[in-house]
Amino acid sequence: MILCGGLGTRLRPVAKGPKALAPLGKEPFLVVLINDLLQYGFRRFILCTGHQGGQIKRFVQGKSEWKKHGIQFIFSEEKKPLGTGGALKLALPLVASKNFVVINGDTLLRFNFPRFLVAHSKRGALVSMALLSSQRTDAGRVQIAKGFKIKDFSEKPDQTSKGYINAGAYVMQTRVVDHLPPHDIFSLENDFFPKVIGKKFYGFLMKGSSHDIGTPERFAEAQKLV
Repeated sequence: MILCGGLGTRLRPVAKGPKALAPLGKEPFLVVLINDLLQYGFRRFILCTGHQGGQIKRFVQGKSEWKKHGIQFIFSEEKKPLGTGGALKLALPLVASKNFVVINGDTLLRFNFPRFLVAHSKRGALVSMALLSSQRTDAGRVQIAKGFKIKDFSEKPDQTSKGYINAGAYVMQTRVVDHLPPHDIFSLENDFFPKVIGKKFYGFLMKGSSHDIGTPERFAEAQKLV
């Protein structure tokens, strides 16, 4: 499940149109992201679209090479902005497996997804969050307890905190639906993650990198990486 329904307002000075289609190197961002994920064996993608979602849908449906390789795309289309949590909730009936991966659609992830999935399953986790060891102060800060159980999550940490950050990728069981807020518009980071602390919510420390393209500065960094 790829969350790509954001407005992308901060990126507009350097990239027009949907953020997921912002050019990264020679390809739109979404192509770089999908092609990375294909290397790990993913073949079924739910794209949660919203703002300018029609452009994303037309682009994906026009990619003949993905069709030839049997890559399946399902679209969950917001009629109004629902937030990251609302987008997940809307798309949940489309999930066809017990466990599913959720990725922020503006984040390029370079790490070992199979290890992430195995750890999630072995623990019987309800939710697993990919973590990176970082001193960034502009990302969700995570505190862990014994066994990497998450004991605190702060989307807007104080500027002196250091340690683990949210890398922007999660594995969840479909029964997570029982723990989602009752309303349709909500945030995973502010309204959902704090609610499941203490309910088999684990972190998994990744050896890799996470690069979001949400600002012109980070977009430029991702260009260099690609």
